[in-house]
Amino acid sequence: MDFWLKTGTLKRTTESPSTSASNVNDTTLLDEVQEVPIEVPITKKIKISEGIKTRKYDENYLQFGFTWVGDANEPNGLCVVCERVICNSSLNPAKLKRHLETNHANLCNKYFKRKNDELKKKTKTFCKYVLSDNAKSLEASFRISYRIAREGEAYTIAEILIKPCIKDVISCKFGETYLEEVNSIPLSDTTIARRIEEMALFCENDLINRLKTSNNPFALQLDETTDVAGLAVLIVLVRYVFNSSVQEDMLFCKRLVGRTTGEEIFKLINLYMEKHKISWNLCAHICTDGAKSLLGREKGAISRIIQLAPHIKHSHCCLHRHQLAVRRISQKLKDTLEETVQIINFIKKELNSRLFALLCEELSSTHKTLLLHAEVRWLSRGKILTRFVELKDEVRLFLNEHNHKYAAKLNCEIWLQTVCYLADIFSVLNEYNKSLQGININIIKMHDKINSLLLKLDLWESYVKSNNVQCFQMLNSFLIENELAINNDVRQLIEEHIIQLKRTIRIYFPETTESYEWIKDPFQYYNKSGNLMLKEKEQLIDISTDSVLKCAFERKGLLEFWIKLYAEYPEISTRAIRILLPFVSAYLCEHSFSIYVATKTKYRNRLDAENEMRLQITNILPDFNILCKGKQAHPSH
Repeated sequence: MDFWLKTGTLKRTTESPSTSASNVNDTTLLDEVQEVPIEVPITKKIKISEGIKTRKYDENYLQFGFTWVGDANEPNGLCVVCERVICNSSLNPAKLKRHLETNHANLCNKYFKRKNDELKKKTKTFCKYVLSDNAKSLEASFRISYRIAREGEAYTIAEILIKPCIKDVISCKFGETYLEEVNSIPLSDTTIARRIEEMALFCENDLINRLKTSNNPFALQLDETTDVAGLAVLIVLVRYVFNSSVQEDMLFCKRLVGRTTGEEIFKLINLYMEKHKISWNLCAHICTDGAKSLLGREKGAISRIIQLAPHIKHSHCCLHRHQLAVRRISQKLKDTLEETVQIINFIKKELNSRLFALLCEELSSTHKTLLLHAEVRWLSRGKILTRFVELKDEVRLFLNEHNHKYAAKLNCEIWLQTVCYLADIFSVLNEYNKSLQGININIIKMHDKINSLLLKLDLWESYVKSNNVQCFQMLNSFLIENELAINNDVRQLIEEHIIQLKRTIRIYFPETTESYEWIKDPFQYYNKSGNLMLKEKEQLIDISTDSVLKCAFERKGLLEFWIKLYAEYPEISTRAIRILLPFVSAYLCEHSFSIYVATKTKYRNRLDAENEMRLQITNILPDFNILCKGKQAHPSH
């Protein structure tokens, strides 16, 4: 049954003989409204459907002192004087008039308008304060979560340590007034985990958009390891060009379910690329360590990727190649190294270590302990041998006191000369290995370092042949202190080792047929570009004669310089970028694994650390305004 209300009169639109009690009541009330001397043009339609009435608010209801609150489609009435709320079914002129005459008979229409404006202003201010306060709490929650993720800390640290510290500082500096606002910041462990996941997803999406929208190639670096929970983890890092600069970031860090074969690694990488619609055509190079599952000719992951995209080139990590080259030593040097390690391991036992420290303290030695050698940490050789030589007198006394089987070795001049040489050569080799680590290391810098080492080895060989060992600092100091000349057997041993070292380094780092001189200095070596195309050579000549570019070249790095030239000289710049962009080492993977180990400890062995890893490695900052938009900070979290 439908009714129409017009100008306070009732008009029946159906001929139904029956009316409900509520309809009769409405008719009676509306008749009362007609006695009000105020004309109320009521044009809203009230539908009765299955016993549910829906009434609309009219602006003229303010003459009875009522505005509306709640849902605009089904509003409730709100008295602007006493702020009493009435339900939607009571939102009709008769009941509004009854409330007015019963409670506020002495008030006029102007008063209602003024009170309505005050109420709107009050509501607006309250909403602004509440929303602003919640938004600030939400942003604070995101920022604290970001700090926790960057440091790899446990999620519970927010409520256990961070929030109490904030409250202590505010209480001491500003009193107890603002403590409630601190309590409103959601910092539970589940909230922190959700915030970190959202920020990591934001950074991942931003990275993927950069790779997909850029026309420049990108390079990958990948490696796998086993974490504290015994799970196999694959990490893939990417180097790409963005905003005229080179960026290095983590593409993903995911668990390998089951076997760590080349097929499983390929499936995981390819599935990620397909899921995010990243084209293999943009991938120019892949660098890995020497694992068979990665570099296998038939079943290796790289072989499968190349079958999918034949243009992709790959390389073996230069750090691992360098280590494989320097590990090859003669049997005599190897025996001396093993004997030194056994002496160190004997002294590093718990009781012996304490007694040796007391001995060093009594003798006022420079150091109090020896360094422990580990085969996996190949860079430790130079350090442990150097420390051993520096404490050789203290070691001699200690071994004599304990009647060690190698005590006589410390009195043998030939043996000590050999140890001094090993300390010198491994220190130098370790420094070269460290120089190949770090970010933005390219193939040109790698070749320069290797060529520098080979030239030094040539120089040292010529000095050793003439019985001059001043190029080896510790050996030379030992001979001078003891007024000795180098032993012929030791000299011959050193000479043979240097020759063998040069040979193995050249095996693992063969000379390249491609000249990179034009990349390193296009203004001087523009004519040394025999393998370039005609268009590329022409553009290289244009660059070499531009004096403005020469000034820019001196201020910028190689890769950044060629990226800047892409718009003006696309052919030659693309050639240079494809040479400079690829990774030459797995340093970032090793560095990322160190972060992974520090984040996923034995106390957090169930953690999926990909989100924390991304926020710790990436240079992309999450946009807190976008993350907070559309959210509400709930103090109950």
